[in-house]
Amino acid sequence: MAFSDTWIFASGGENLQQIFDYDGSNHVIYQGWSQPGQATSAATWRIRKLTYSGDNVTNIQFPSGSPAFAYIWDNRVSYTYA
Repeated sequence: MAFSDTWIFASGGENLQQIFDYDGSNHVIYQGWSQPGQATSAATWRIRKLTYSGDNVTNIQFPSGSPAFAYIWDNRVSYTYA
């Protein structure tokens, strides 16, 4: 991974922090959301993995196929995505 960014934004009336993990081509590979202030080591994250063909996103997957706020951002690479 090349680098990560963290942002705080409002979504549907909720404030969420959002974090991104990029590849060497500056494509977002992993994207995560949680309540502000949650550690990246806490099991409070919704994570999704994006797959690309060139510059186009071709697939979006979640750990174990679940978009729950129940995953650890620090473990994002080790999850099985479906």
